[in-house]
Amino acid sequence: MSLTLKRLVKDFTAWAEVALSAATVSAYSHHLKRFVTITRNKQVRSLRPAHLTSFHRSWHEWQAVQRLFNWAVQEAGVMKKNPFARVRAPGRNQRKRILTPAEVARFIRQCSPRPRAYLLALRETLPRCRGVDRAA
Repeated sequence: MSLTLKRLVKDFTAWAEVALSAATVSAYSHHLKRFVTITRNKQVRSLRPAHLTSFHRSWHEWQAVQRLFNWAVQEAGVMKKNPFARVRAPGRNQRKRILTPAEVARFIRQCSPRPRAYLLALRETLPRCRGVDRAA
């Protein structure tokens, strides 16, 4: 009997619920369910690197699939090799969150005197920082 992708994901999820945090399991489950749908629940032995490269749009999707197959090979022992082992990870996007003025003020107020003076000097001498609350 051949192992389907859906069955492998089900077994991995059962293991992950015991071994990993709930947030991690939730993220993996989300990405892996989509992978099963997109690959039409293929037999695991018929998967090729192109299946992963056509699926992943983010590092997180790539990582969830890699974790599944690494688990299948190294921990569950249901596969001899990971068909995606040589698929390169996509670049990770940098976060671009900017602190709100209230967060900046709270951060500066909680600093000890010397770091606070330094941060205030930086804030006052960087003319390109728009939207920074100077009322800290």
